[in-house]
Amino acid sequence: LEFWDGDPEAEACPEVDRLALYLAGELRKGNASWWAAVIRMYPKAEDTRSSHPAYRPASIRIPEQRDFWHGVRERLRRCHAAYAARVGEGAVSFEEAFYASVHIHTHSSTIDGHVVEEPVTNLCNGAPVGGNNVIWLVEPQSG
Repeated sequence: LEFWDGDPEAEACPEVDRLALYLAGELRKGNASWWAAVIRMYPKAEDTRSSHPAYRPASIRIPEQRDFWHGVRERLRRCHAAYAARVGEGAVSFEEAFYASVHIHTHSSTIDGHVVEEPVTNLCNGAPVGGNNVIWLVEPQSG
């Protein structure tokens, strides 16, 4: 992503946070995004905010969720600050970036150390990485 070039603080941000900032920018573009066909499959931001554990008050989350999402939010906050300072007025908001981060953490996998977005996982997963609550069973048809 071109806004990271040469900024050591920004380049120190984990790939998942850089991807969240990129995805937030694409979400903002809507149908103008090259990724529009995939983005249209995403849950609406307001639906996610009203039901996802990442948006629940810390006092009612189970400890593992509370700690996980607090860590995600704080790490992304630091990366967003470096990104916003570099990009300026056109930068996505922290809340846009956090929504994208929540989406990535609950709808992606890591392959060879890189975060990979998987559109099929948009169907119903609501758990953070490592806690996938959707199990796909593929059985050959008998015939």
